[in-house]
Amino acid sequence: MIRLKQYVHILMLVIFWLLIVECSSLNVKINDCPKRCNCLSASVVNCANQQFHRIPVDLPRWTESLIMNDNPLETISSSSLIISPNNLTLIDLSRTQLRFIDSEVFNNVFNDVSYLEKSLKNINLNDNELTQFPLIYHANSLRWLSIANNHLNYESIQSIDISSIYPHVQYIDLSNNSIKIIPKHFLSTTVMWNITQLILVNNDLEIIEQDAFEMFPNLKVLKISKNNLQIISKSWLNGLNHLRELDLNYNQINKIDILAFEALESLISLKIRRNKLNNLDDGSFWGLTNLQKLNLDHNNISEISEGWIYGLESLKELTIKHNSIANIGDNVWNSLRSLIEINLSYNRLQHIRLKTFDKLNSLQTLKLSNNNISYVDDNSFRSLKNLQTLDLSYNQLSWTLEGSTGFFNGLAHLRELRLDNNQIRLIYKHTFTGLSNLLMLNLTANPLSSIQADSFEWSSNLNRIHLEQIDLLCDCTMKWLYQWLQTNPKRQQSARKIHCKYPHNLAIRTQNSFLDVQPEEFKCQHFLKPYLIEDFSNLSKPIAAIKNDDIRFNCKVATGSNDKIQFKWFRNNQLIEHDRAQIENIAQPFSDNVTHYTSILHLINIQDDDQGRYHCMASNSYGSVYSHKFSVNVYVVPYFLKRPYNVTVRIGHTAKLECSAKGQPSPIVSWQKDGGDNFPAAMERRMHVMPADDVFFIVEVKKTDMGSYSCHAANDAGSIVSTAYLNVIEIPSLLRKMVDIKSQPGQTVSLECMATGIPVPKVVWFKDGQLLEQTDRHFFTAGGQRLIIAKSALSDQGHYSCNISNTYGTTSDSCYLEMVTISKRNSDNFITSFGYVMNEYCSIVIAIVICVVLTSLAWIVVICYIRRQHNSHLLKTFENNPGNHHCMETSIDFNQHAQTSKFTDCDESDVICDSDTGIEGSCQSQEDERSVQEYHSLPRKNHPFSSMNRHTSSLSRHKKTFTSFQQNRSATLLSLKCDRNRICNNDDDNFYQKNIIAQKHPYHYQSTMMMAPRTFSYRDIAPIKQQQQQHDHYYYY
Repeated sequence: MIRLKQYVHILMLVIFWLLIVECSSLNVKINDCPKRCNCLSASVVNCANQQFHRIPVDLPRWTESLIMNDNPLETISSSSLIISPNNLTLIDLSRTQLRFIDSEVFNNVFNDVSYLEKSLKNINLNDNELTQFPLIYHANSLRWLSIANNHLNYESIQSIDISSIYPHVQYIDLSNNSIKIIPKHFLSTTVMWNITQLILVNNDLEIIEQDAFEMFPNLKVLKISKNNLQIISKSWLNGLNHLRELDLNYNQINKIDILAFEALESLISLKIRRNKLNNLDDGSFWGLTNLQKLNLDHNNISEISEGWIYGLESLKELTIKHNSIANIGDNVWNSLRSLIEINLSYNRLQHIRLKTFDKLNSLQTLKLSNNNISYVDDNSFRSLKNLQTLDLSYNQLSWTLEGSTGFFNGLAHLRELRLDNNQIRLIYKHTFTGLSNLLMLNLTANPLSSIQADSFEWSSNLNRIHLEQIDLLCDCTMKWLYQWLQTNPKRQQSARKIHCKYPHNLAIRTQNSFLDVQPEEFKCQHFLKPYLIEDFSNLSKPIAAIKNDDIRFNCKVATGSNDKIQFKWFRNNQLIEHDRAQIENIAQPFSDNVTHYTSILHLINIQDDDQGRYHCMASNSYGSVYSHKFSVNVYVVPYFLKRPYNVTVRIGHTAKLECSAKGQPSPIVSWQKDGGDNFPAAMERRMHVMPADDVFFIVEVKKTDMGSYSCHAANDAGSIVSTAYLNVIEIPSLLRKMVDIKSQPGQTVSLECMATGIPVPKVVWFKDGQLLEQTDRHFFTAGGQRLIIAKSALSDQGHYSCNISNTYGTTSDSCYLEMVTISKRNSDNFITSFGYVMNEYCSIVIAIVICVVLTSLAWIVVICYIRRQHNSHLLKTFENNPGNHHCMETSIDFNQHAQTSKFTDCDESDVICDSDTGIEGSCQSQEDERSVQEYHSLPRKNHPFSSMNRHTSSLSRHKKTFTSFQQNRSATLLSLKCDRNRICNNDDDNFYQKNIIAQKHPYHYQSTMMMAPRTFSYRDIAPIKQQQQQHDHYYYY
């Protein structure tokens, strides 16, 4: 503790010492201060308003800021050279009546300008009488130059170049001069990268030439307000890629060129207040992708459209108050998803539609005060999920608010709601449903007579409620308000400004606070407010009204007051006031204290605009009541805009039928053919309906398309029909050409002239150019298309022609009928003709025969060559293997049916002697035995025995001995001189047995007498080819 006190002691001594040093230093500076100047502030010499005509000579060396404003200097001079301060950074020469500044002024005033070249940063020359732009040498480090409120003009700045004089300047203020034109390459002919702010406010500026600011590529702030500019042009904004703030307020701008701001990609704030903008073109603000604040106050803009506002993706604040906006288009805010605040106060809005503020999910503040808004669609604010402040004051929302059930749907985060001065008479229980986070509600200056029970129960946070200047009827229905105000101290404070208007005794007692009376004193007497007796609550469907007809609606209320009831009728929450609406009010006493009032709305000559939702309101001085809403749909019976007309079209062409109708709702147009829905063209995909063009096409028309086509138009109001006939025609044409005919006398002759056409063509026959009529021998059939000539005569010879015609065309054809008689001359002619034909085709026949012969010879040569080669091969094989061959030699006499056999030793593996075959002395191989078995399994009937018997007989007659050779798989060859004989006789069974064996093992036969090879028919050779393919080769000699 003692040590802590010592530290405090030491600290206080140090502080005291520093104060002494500072005071001594300040005292020194005060002593150095020039006469009549103030040097109380460190480093500042303030000589303002001291009637100096020159800069003081005794300027201290420590001076950093020299203040010389409000002195009659007229020019910068000194009686002698001033010792240059070490760190002079600011010189203020405003309001010193300067008319001219010499370029060498610093050399003439200070003894050493080297200090100024390094230290001087700021020169203020405002409010003088300069007519020339000051170019002061040795101010190389200057950053801030202000020459506002002088007499500079276009001539004085037209050709100056400050780039070498003030190379580091950043801020230039030329406001309040007389510059009418900004020339090209303003103030510099070379790029000045350091200039970031240029102030040209309150000049007479009318023209900015192209590329005026091209030499200031890093310009960030440009203020050109309070001038006479009329057009914002792309030509002088080009190149300002780094501009962040552009002020064009208080000009005469009436047009923004398309894509004028395209180059200002870094712009954040744009102010165009108090100009003469009217209709903005699409793309007016295109390119301002980083713009966050846009101010268009006090113009004459009449509409917000998606075209001119599109592209402002980063916009956060949009202010367009004090304009003439009467309409906000649908989908306007599609590209403005970042908006936080919109101010549309003091405009001419009347209707807030469902999509007026759609997709503004980030919006927090919406100001719509001082418009003429009288109708707000239910759920119009549903997209404003983050809205916190909504200002709807000074509008006409009484009817739409009182009759609405979804006025504030979607505003769950709303905190402040202003509804003052809206002529609101009644607050329903559901009026503020959904505003669960509301903190402040302003209902001031409304003729509010009644607030239904629990109207504020939806928000437990509502503490500030403004009900000043209202006309509350304090009856038994207001007890709940007393209890609600008692629950919270802040609400109790609000109750001091709530007063009753009726009854009179409570009006006096609530002058200080609504809570000065007890709840028991709120009583209901005589039903002073009107209440409904009959309305439209039972309607479940819209009321149908036919256009141009009349209709009427009734609304009936009752009241115990003597005040007259006033009725008002509304369509879509807007007061009905047009000439076609007539309102009749009737009062009928019901009892001593109750009167019934009926209001009848007559709508005469109903039009499309009369469709909507209707309700009535009845009010007196004690309150109001609203009927249930009901819908009226205006229907229009369909009527034709285009009717189908009869069409005639040729087969194969395109038929076109038109039909369009209008009505309300839009009628459905359909087609029928012959009273049904069977369209052959549709089934064949030749029918095309084009609803957009109201056209019905049939391509490649056929006869089946002919018929009546009906166009039907129908809606809920009725239906209409119009019919047209499609007539399909075909110009007559011949199905085939007529040909000349030759006939003999006495025969029947038929001449055909076959044609087609729609309608069916008429056929007329001519002979030798004379009309041919029907006679006993001349008949017409098939609709006249065939001419029959019975018992033709020589006189019938001649030229016949037919003429075919219908309504749409004619064609004809002809032929010649020649009558031929039989005579010698005719026979000679026949022979001659036949010879000619034979001569013509003879060469073809000869060529075919030669080809066949040559092909046969080629095959013979090939076969002979193959035989010789193979025979030589067999001989060589036999000579090389002379032994081991066993065979049986048999001689057969077919005529005597006797046989002699000489056996050799037969190898059992090759030959099996079988006496069960029925053939004496036969010898068979095992494979032959299998063939015999196949034979026994064959059917016995319907086999071609005859050919085989003939073959067998021929063998008998020639007494030939047949020899067969078989090449065994074991490569054993039989002797060429020792033949294996097969015995055949006339027995069918034996013959078939041999035949089956031959099919299994075909043998090549050789006559023992002729010793020459003999080739049998294809039936005998075919098995040979088959066995050759199976690599079993058989040969015959």
